[in-house]
Amino acid sequence: MHFELSIRPRMSETDMLGHINNVSVTGWFEEGRSYMVREALARPPRLPPFVLARMEIDYRDQMFFGEEARVRSHVEHLGNSSVVIRQRIDQQGRRCAEAKCVLVHFDHADRKSTRLNSSHSSVSRMPSSA
Repeated sequence: MHFELSIRPRMSETDMLGHINNVSVTGWFEEGRSYMVREALARPPRLPPFVLARMEIDYRDQMFFGEEARVRSHVEHLGNSSVVIRQRIDQQGRRCAEAKCVLVHFDHADRKSTRLNSSHSSVSRMPSSA
């Protein structure tokens, strides 16, 4: 199961030719991950239970201002204290960018990663791609 979020590109996210700036793409992926975590949690905490530890992006095609983009996100793998998220951005039926992100379950009070277990309902409600 995928979580899907619509993005309406803003003029400030473009270069002089109307292409979406690559820095904006990282923000769109962040919005997609944040949406997925919020939707997966029945009662979202004040601070998200995950922090971004790693992100890889492959840019496949150009993206443009004035055309809606769709960010799709899904869980690929659950580790001991981390979750691997796969994402992609499509625009006008074209796959424009793909990302692989590692989120680490994080205890904000202790300021360190914590182990995932069956009591973490936030993780069990995030659907995987399987």
